[in-house]
Amino acid sequence: MSARAEAIKALVKPKEVKPKIPKGVSRKLDRLAYIAHPKLGKRARARIAKGLRLCRPKAKAKAKAKDQTKAQAAAPASVPAQAPK
Repeated sequence: MSARAEAIKALVKPKEVKPKIPKGVSRKLDRLAYIAHPKLGKRARARIAKGLRLCRPKAKAKAKAKDQTKAQAAAPASVPAQAPK
């Protein structure tokens, strides 16, 4: 190879291969490929995480549910058993 060709080759940087979304056979696989994509999936993963955060039960609701279960468990025990007549 000539010196000129070597100099040009050193200057020209190889282009980065952009990650492409592979075309799958099903919608489910296409969606998973989109989510796994480094750039495009970033927003998808953020939306999924936000949805999971919103679906999580709140602390007040948990405390209320605990109080109700405790009250239900204590109610039958406090009622005295009546003998059949």
